[in-house]
Amino acid sequence: GNVVIPSEIDGKKVMALGGKIFFCNEFVTSVELPETIVEIPTYAFYKCTNLEKVVIPEGVKFIGMHAFEECTSLTAVQIPDSVVTIGDFAFSACTYLESVNLPQVVTIGECAFNEWKKGTKLTSLNLPNATTIGDWAFAYSSLLTSVNLPKVTSIGMLAFGYCDLRTLNLPEVTTIDGEAFLNNYNLVSCSAPKATTIDYYPWGNCSRLETL
Repeated sequence: GNVVIPSEIDGKKVMALGGKIFFCNEFVTSVELPETIVEIPTYAFYKCTNLEKVVIPEGVKFIGMHAFEECTSLTAVQIPDSVVTIGDFAFSACTYLESVNLPQVVTIGECAFNEWKKGTKLTSLNLPNATTIGDWAFAYSSLLTSVNLPKVTSIGMLAFGYCDLRTLNLPEVTTIDGEAFLNNYNLVSCSAPKATTIDYYPWGNCSRLETL
């Protein structure tokens, strides 16, 4: 069912959620969180397999590791401007995730949105203020065709491996780790004029790549 967490309980402000607060809860379908919290803790909604909707309030700055991992019914997440960091595995294995908006996020952790079994349903990605993309962050998003990364400086290992990107403009990227874009078979061009550190096989099996 629907869960609403109030901003006050017995006259006291709710300032934080307990770790694993809804860990492996199969009954929660939607959650409304109070505007008084600044963090969604580690494993808060891990494996809430029937969770379809989450409203993350303005004021939250950090989404913890594994916070929504394996929420396999989650289709969309509204992330407010206040969020600057998304932890490792935060939305990993969210098979039906179709859209996510990350307007002010700076750091995206390891495996934050990856789905190695079935892939997510993300088709495009806008990260206007992100600077760091962790290892495997969006790997296996097989429907992902376009990304906007104007301020990113570092792209981790296999961060976009097994996606379906077509063109890449990476104006500020200085570091590209190993196999970062592995098996993007339809990638035809990639621009990274400031790249100074390029690890092994970053465009491996990108057989249509014509321009670097």
